Amino acid sequence: MRPYALVREREFLMPDEVKRLASSARDAGRFGLRNSLLIRLAYHHGMRVQELIDLEWRDIDLDNQVLCLRHRRTTGRSHPIASGLLTDLEALRDTSAATPVLLSARRSRLSDRTVHFVVRQAGQLAGIGFSVHPYMLRHSCGRRLAERGVPAEAIQQYLGLNNLANTQRYLNDNNCDPGDLTELL
Repeated sequence: MRPYALVREREFLMPDEVKRLASSARDAGRFGLRNSLLIRLAYHHGMRVQELIDLEWRDIDLDNQVLCLRHRRTTGRSHPIASGLLTDLEALRDTSAATPVLLSARRSRLSDRTVHFVVRQAGQLAGIGFSVHPYMLRHSCGRRLAERGVPAEAIQQYLGLNNLANTQRYLNDNNCDPGDLTELL
């Protein structure tokens, strides 16, 4: 198994790279809106792949702009929906509460393989010079929060981490210039 450093230079994306990634996904094919939303949800809410796959319309309250995330190893958590996502969520809205938000061509739940493919393909189309995977969006979210001065305990809660030690990776990562972190997608 090769060390990550030989595969890609870092395990997170800069905000401008995430924008390029989401834009490239939107422009690629008939599922552009879904794919762009997938990337932006993962980035803004620090979602795991399984959380993206399991996200259903009953977990989203568009009126109150709240997103509830469920994961098998942690307690559920609620996030205010990032304002840039509301329009796209309303465009994809389904009236059935148990319907997954991110649907496949056959109107079923996405597979984790599809999520990985969408993110990897968007990275190639965006011209990002290294291999991109969905967990990088989660890391990018944690890094963005740390750069904004959010306390470790709050990052832990936001990302649904069981162990505070896992949050330290975001607080101690100074591998590059953070750039302009004030602008959201």
